[in-house]
Amino acid sequence: MDFDTALETCLSKYFTFSGRARRAELWWFVVFYVAVSPIVLMFDVFANFEGPILWTIFSFAMIAPFLAVSVRRLHDRNVSGWWMLLNLVPIVGIIPTLILFILPGTKGANRFGPDYTFSV
Repeated sequence: MDFDTALETCLSKYFTFSGRARRAELWWFVVFYVAVSPIVLMFDVFANFEGPILWTIFSFAMIAPFLAVSVRRLHDRNVSGWWMLLNLVPIVGIIPTLILFILPGTKGANRFGPDYTFSV
């Protein structure tokens, strides 16, 4: 999955918490957020706003698609999306979630849907 396809999929499935997402879909979305966030913050600085208004709007707009793709990524590992609640535990909670994000998805269909195959 390339960058454009991953970003389009994440933004088109804005509130879709069902189904599965490949690693590339999640990580390309993370790359997009990490790359665009400082640019939006620079616009705030150059526009002399009282605070990071545009960055705050952008960040809040990206919460739902990030949570949705994260839950779908956990589903690809055949794990419930409720595991995202581990991130509420400071420092220690992110480690198992990050490991699940990094590991490859289950082969074939699982309880969350069929395995996706993309032609290259």
